Amino acid sequence: MALTKATNSIISGSVVNVLDYGADPTGTTDSTAAIQAAIDACSTTDRTEGVAATPVSNAVHIPAGTYLVSSSIDVTSYLNIYGSGRQTTLIKSSITDGSAVFNIEYSTSGLSQNYNRLSDFTIDGQGNNTQGIYVAFTNRFELSSVQVMKCENRALDLSGGVINTIIDFYSWDCGSLTEPAVLLYGAAPEFGPNATTFIGGEVYASPNIGMHVQECVSLNVSGMTFQANEGNAILVTNGLQIQIDGCYFEVNLDDIKLLNTVSCSVTNNLFALPKTGYTAFIVLNRMTNGHIYGNEFQVGKNAIGATTEIGSLLFDQSYVGNNFGTNPLPIDAGILALANNNGTIVERWDGTSYGNAVYGRNIFMSRTHHDDDIRFIAAGDTIQWIDSGIIWRTGTANPEGVITAPVGSMFTNSNGGTGTTFYVKETGTGNTGWVAK
Repeated sequence: MALTKATNSIISGSVVNVLDYGADPTGTTDSTAAIQAAIDACSTTDRTEGVAATPVSNAVHIPAGTYLVSSSIDVTSYLNIYGSGRQTTLIKSSITDGSAVFNIEYSTSGLSQNYNRLSDFTIDGQGNNTQGIYVAFTNRFELSSVQVMKCENRALDLSGGVINTIIDFYSWDCGSLTEPAVLLYGAAPEFGPNATTFIGGEVYASPNIGMHVQECVSLNVSGMTFQANEGNAILVTNGLQIQIDGCYFEVNLDDIKLLNTVSCSVTNNLFALPKTGYTAFIVLNRMTNGHIYGNEFQVGKNAIGATTEIGSLLFDQSYVGNNFGTNPLPIDAGILALANNNGTIVERWDGTSYGNAVYGRNIFMSRTHHDDDIRFIAAGDTIQWIDSGIIWRTGTANPEGVITAPVGSMFTNSNGGTGTTFYVKETGTGNTGWVAK
């Protein structure tokens, strides 16, 4: 097989090195055209999903050094672009029109972009109106060990596409008063960057929102740090199946704001010192089938707050419990007032609870169908069907005149004998109407 560029690449099918196309690793001259040429050398065939692909190479290497970029670099499908490390491969941008250093977008033919991976480099926007990485309708995109800094626009923009994995991504001092550092956007939830996972990394010092999730389904944010952001660390507007787990929050203005979510979980996070003027660590507007548990709040004021930013407060089929902080854990009165509605439960570790939860007890809920939801209440001696209120309780005596329950409820007497062991509530709304069976 014939030799290709002699200095850094060896044979057809090998990694393409940007140095072979004239990139300057000293940062003296503009390397935009050279990096684009290296990418284009890997793009001799259509490599959209479902189309046979015979590319020259699937990888472009940017070795250690500093590279100047003055306009967007377009990235084609099925391509891996990697540097030598976040500390050694630096791409400096002089872009000022708000466009991205790397533009990864579906083709004008309407076919989707697929299987791109970027890793092991840093983008420095030098304070210019520059985006770091723009990804639109790209499926199975992966970003690993990349840092974007000093961009007066978004560090990372994911618009549409599915099955994206972002590992150890660092955004430092990116965004503006009108733009978040990280944006996940869709025209509707089904068109957002769905099935996306963030693992590790940090969003630091955004002048506005750290991460804005706007119309998205199935997002997992795990093990990240959000620090010193002037706005919300994470803002979710219209999200379905959003999981925020094991993250660290410090000196942000309201760490997490959930404006309209279904099946959203905020679990096992550490909320440290907030920013002066904050409303609450977690701010809720409309939550259905949500879970907030296992979190630690290191400052007692306003652990969970409420807003009516996009409509009246809704807190439905949700559970708050097993959170740690000052006693009692401060929760907005509007949320507590809704805790008895439609199976929503709030429990606080000071002995007070709302929605029939009890101090120090977890709630067991079956989610096979909302109409069949059940929970354990009291000291574990009662099962309740949430929608109907019917209970099945155990005890050591006759329930007549003692146990208040709706018709259809059951009672088991553990000290009973023949004809005094099992009771059914057949009439009435108070504590009478129990019949032994």
